Amino acid sequence: MSGQSEPIGHGLGGQLRRIIRVVRFIRPYAHGKAGLAFVFLILAGLTEGVSILLLIPVLTALVPGQKTLTLESGGWFSGLGPLNGLQIHLGAMLAILVVAVAAQAALSRASGIMVMDATLSAAHGIRQRLFEAIGHARWQTIMKGRHADITHALTMDVDRVQFVMNSLLVMAQAL
Repeated sequence: MSGQSEPIGHGLGGQLRRIIRVVRFIRPYAHGKAGLAFVFLILAGLTEGVSILLLIPVLTALVPGQKTLTLESGGWFSGLGPLNGLQIHLGAMLAILVVAVAAQAALSRASGIMVMDATLSAAHGIRQRLFEAIGHARWQTIMKGRHADITHALTMDVDRVQFVMNSLLVMAQAL
């Protein structure tokens, strides 16, 4: 390839290529924190799904006077195998649900912190590299340009990259 980038189409393939280019650009600046944040986002999403699935047996056990829940084969529980016919007290099932919701909340909090740390780290690395590039540039060339262009690059453009990285991580979790 020459120094020019290839034109990218507007279809789904073009959008995916754009996302991959952004990820490749950001990866060196995130220092592996983005991958860890993505793992925490996935774990938070999975525990959210588990806690919602735990609501199904709890809701079926809300018949007046019923204190135990029997897991039976068929329907939602067809793949239980050895757990078929297991009786669980409603209080224990509610305790399991509370633990799952607490785990989901803790993982969501941790993933939020990881996403913020990864995006701030990447923005800091990009900003630092930009300062170094300006410091090593030919000042005669820089002085010919507008002062607002450098200020805009140091402030707004780096913040845009930070926003894109945060959006990509959240979008990946939503998928």
